[in-house]
Amino acid sequence: DAAVKKREKEFATYDDIKIYLATWNVGGFEPPSHYDLSGLFNKFEGQETPEIVVFAIQELVTMNAKNLVTSSTNEAAVQRWADVIL
Repeated sequence: DAAVKKREKEFATYDDIKIYLATWNVGGFEPPSHYDLSGLFNKFEGQETPEIVVFAIQELVTMNAKNLVTSSTNEAAVQRWADVIL
């Protein structure tokens, strides 16, 4: 570990970067195809635009007994959110 640290400047560089991170518990909400998320991303006006944007969502499916017991992924819900976000 000390040997790697000693040679760190040979293989590593460091820069300050701006990261925007948003998390949202959607609670099983199913967005319509025209759902507008621009309010989450227009916060950069008058500021430097971040180099990295991370958008995390949780509870894509309704929390009911079946969904709590099974570990399957609801691909349709995942795709619906991906379509809205991307």
